[in-house]
Amino acid sequence: MMPLVARDALSEAVVRVTAETPVRQALARPREVYVVFADEMNGARFLGLLTERELVEHPTRIMADVLPRQPSPTVPEHLSLTDLERRMEQKGTEAVAVVDGEQRFLGVVTRESLLKGLLRRTDLLSSALKVEQERLRTAEARYRALAERSSVGIYTLQHQTFTYVNPRLAEVFGYRRDQLLEKKGLADLVVADQRELLAQKVKECLTSGGSIYDSFHGLRADGSTIEVEIFGTVERFEDVPVLLGTVVDVTERKEVEHRLKYLAYHDVLTGLPNRTQFMDRAQQAIARAHREESIVGVLFLDLDNFKDINDTLGHEIGDSVLKAVADRLGSRLRGSDTLSRWSGDEFCILLPDLRTPEECMTVAQDLIGVMKQPLHVEERDFVITASVGCSFYPEDGKDVSVLLQLADAAMYEAKHQGGSIACFRQELSEAINRRMKIVQALRGALERGDFFLQFQPIVDFQHNKVRSVEALLRWRHPEYGLLSPREFVPLIERNGYMERVVEWIMFRALSSYRDWQRRGCAPERVAVNLSARYFKSTRLIETIDRILKRVGLPGDCLAIEITEELLVEQSKDVPVLLRSLDEMGVSVSVDDFGTGCSSLSYLQKLPVDDIKVDRSFVTDMTVDKDDMAVVHAVLALGQSLGKHTIAEGIETMQQLDFFAREGCDAGQGYYISKPLSDRMIGDWLAAANSKGWRGLVAV
Repeated sequence: MMPLVARDALSEAVVRVTAETPVRQALARPREVYVVFADEMNGARFLGLLTERELVEHPTRIMADVLPRQPSPTVPEHLSLTDLERRMEQKGTEAVAVVDGEQRFLGVVTRESLLKGLLRRTDLLSSALKVEQERLRTAEARYRALAERSSVGIYTLQHQTFTYVNPRLAEVFGYRRDQLLEKKGLADLVVADQRELLAQKVKECLTSGGSIYDSFHGLRADGSTIEVEIFGTVERFEDVPVLLGTVVDVTERKEVEHRLKYLAYHDVLTGLPNRTQFMDRAQQAIARAHREESIVGVLFLDLDNFKDINDTLGHEIGDSVLKAVADRLGSRLRGSDTLSRWSGDEFCILLPDLRTPEECMTVAQDLIGVMKQPLHVEERDFVITASVGCSFYPEDGKDVSVLLQLADAAMYEAKHQGGSIACFRQELSEAINRRMKIVQALRGALERGDFFLQFQPIVDFQHNKVRSVEALLRWRHPEYGLLSPREFVPLIERNGYMERVVEWIMFRALSSYRDWQRRGCAPERVAVNLSARYFKSTRLIETIDRILKRVGLPGDCLAIEITEELLVEQSKDVPVLLRSLDEMGVSVSVDDFGTGCSSLSYLQKLPVDDIKVDRSFVTDMTVDKDDMAVVHAVLALGQSLGKHTIAEGIETMQQLDFFAREGCDAGQGYYISKPLSDRMIGDWLAAANSKGWRGLVAV
């Protein structure tokens, strides 16, 4: 008799996957063992084996992350099952890979497939019984030991009655083995409404041969139910049909399958429908609207400046706020509406079965209104504003993707206008397309050299010298040419490029300053503007320190300009950051002063060096009494608080003379010098250093 070898016991319950396959995707095809290869090509290198139990613990990873460091065991295809069983027992492994003489992967042997292989070949053992009786008894003992220690339930059934059950089968159903053997058979281990079906399947197998492989609801001794898969095949012993099989508890696997199905259609954080479910519902709503001649509204809602919460308070607080926002928005919608978390701080709302667009606008206005009410989260109160874009079927489009794109574009238009609500209209197309092209060109703009700096001097009125130089970002767009900073800077910030761009500005500005030092014409400092959002970044101080060290300059060569809105917020983080900058020697100026509502006592306590009078007041102060009053007030405030004052936007001799006469410390503007290129500012500074800046201004 030919000996049983590893090749005879290959399991069919395996799945081939690659190292890059997501665990969640692999679990969607539940099997006993997962075979991991380097790639999908035939003959690809075998990397290892993983069981379903190992994968369930890591649903968010890829297969390569779960593979153990030690290689999975392999055995040659001609290894006897007896030796294989001994190896598996010694190693404590549930499965091994089988290879041929050239170490090519052939398949997998599991404890279950090993047992099945042995059971299928029992007729061969029976034919050798007379000559190998002792050997058979030894083998039988080993096989029984294998069954006794198996991780799956094993049984034999004769005349509809159990003749053997292993410990695992008893454990699965919560019985002692002797109690289980007293049961009539498999049918007694499933729920009542499935017993007749299972009993009929067993009867057909024992009568006509064949096999069973199906899922059932198992009934445990305590009355609880579990999900089980029952396998059975008929063998004949002394001409008596015996059903040999296994029972596997797949309750956990089914729960994972249900969870994965849920995750496929829901957002993990908020539990709201995700994009997939939203798109499906939207397509159904449009099809119904087409039949009933109704309107479908699509709202695209984005939370304003939500990134500030994550940056200053952390993502855990941010996630809690998002869940509270989702609950509040959902409370204002009908049961037939769909609220979906699209991504990050963006939500989409589907409003089916509308009769007029005004109904959609009413909902949008209600959502904007309810968002203005404070949210109490984690013992804090948050006022979250939102911008909403609207589009309508069939007026704006008949495809879900088109309606979403138009609603998204309208939302950005609303945000561009300062928030609230905007509906898509055709005349927005050109502006929206331009804005989209600008956003697309942001990617790679630094690498392509599209950005460059210009420098505008800030001069000292009292001493005829250059006080500092402000670095100004410029962008030459590949299609639109030179863009206004008012157009592209908000897009840089909104699309997440601000951190990289500011670091580039700071490095280039300080590098230019170092060059001016070498020429002997450097002013006191070079100034760089920081947005409120970037200023509150947790990496601000570290970034400035790193760039200063890289360029080889001390902190007192740098000035940071911040907007007045930072002082209006009175965030607890702002004083800490300002004091850290002060300790580094970095000067701080408040830009556009007078446009906000700063607390004077708060300003007095902060290490702020300069107050810059906003250019909007300077421009019209000679013809507008209110602007002139603001200018006088800011100059007086600076003097009383001991802060230097700087006038922005000086464009005439009269303006320059006024500020010099009124005690303003410094100023900048086109009358003194327009913004200059890196090369030209060096020459200007050298000339000003030689004969004073007054000799260079326009006459």
